Amino acid sequence: MIAILFNRAPSASHRFYEQLLPRLHSKSPPFILAQEHVKRLDARYAGELRVDRTIEQLPNETLYLKDVQLEVNGENFQLDGILFTKTSMLLLEMKNMIGTLHIEPNTHQFTRTLATGQTEGMKNPLDQLARNATCIRQLLKNYHLHIPVHELLIFSNTQSLLTKSFHTDGIVHLYGLPAKWETFLDRNKTQFWDAKLPPIEQSGKNFASEILPSEKELNLVEIEELLKKYQTPAKRFIPYNYAEIKPHIRKGVLCKCGATLHFKNSLWRCQRCGYKGKNDHLGALEAYRVLFSDEITTKEWMEFSGMTDVSTAKRMLSRVPYLEVISRNRYQRYKIRDVRENS
Repeated sequence: MIAILFNRAPSASHRFYEQLLPRLHSKSPPFILAQEHVKRLDARYAGELRVDRTIEQLPNETLYLKDVQLEVNGENFQLDGILFTKTSMLLLEMKNMIGTLHIEPNTHQFTRTLATGQTEGMKNPLDQLARNATCIRQLLKNYHLHIPVHELLIFSNTQSLLTKSFHTDGIVHLYGLPAKWETFLDRNKTQFWDAKLPPIEQSGKNFASEILPSEKELNLVEIEELLKKYQTPAKRFIPYNYAEIKPHIRKGVLCKCGATLHFKNSLWRCQRCGYKGKNDHLGALEAYRVLFSDEITTKEWMEFSGMTDVSTAKRMLSRVPYLEVISRNRYQRYKIRDVRENS
């Protein structure tokens, strides 16, 4: 049985371009690039979900952490997944790439050749995985936890053709993951919590005793609570060319037909298609958080939404469950929390 912690969700960059695309005119300069980003990020997310489904069907008891965001020594890093067994940790990096892939072991150069014959250099995912492993090992070392850490790079796209340069234990195509998992379990049978570990005190908590219970059985509840303490929210994504994009972003509460909604008689109304709704401002606030800022004043909301009455705007914002008042004056300032924290 696979026990699962943390739900996978689209990345911060994915959400940025998803929110951006409908707010760009199709003829604006950033539109085509944003469209390409959404397509690529949709494919990557779909690939991660395919890996998740395969892992959830694996035999044997283990703990699976999806989309892990951690902080070590003030540095944030992200892992696509971690598998805990009774012997070790397996760090997962997932890639959804098409084409013939090749890696040069001596230089670490990573290339992809497309069906058109075009070859391009790319960042080496093994280097990224190695950096993540170094951070995890440092975190464990800080608590005197001597847990073996292994790494696995998973290619999730059926159109990924791996050359012989990838024939190592730390790389697998998705279809070979179940067999790779069985091999991994066979090679790692010693229970790591048999070792006597010195107690390490941190904020009044004994980290070692929490994660390695005395009965030598994996306590999923305690591990879940412990890891939640170290799980950090993803930072807001700001693309390098944000200054060029920002002037092209349409403001307003948008209808599904693409028109701007107007608030009248307690309803958002579309003059183009006749739509009427009560809660369309919730989606617009999420768009504002992702595209502009995670703080907003009543005045800024009025400018963004097109509302003209201060009292009505204040009343509307006061009823949004994921807004937190951080300063009170005529134009109150609110913190917009991630809607996923309230789902």
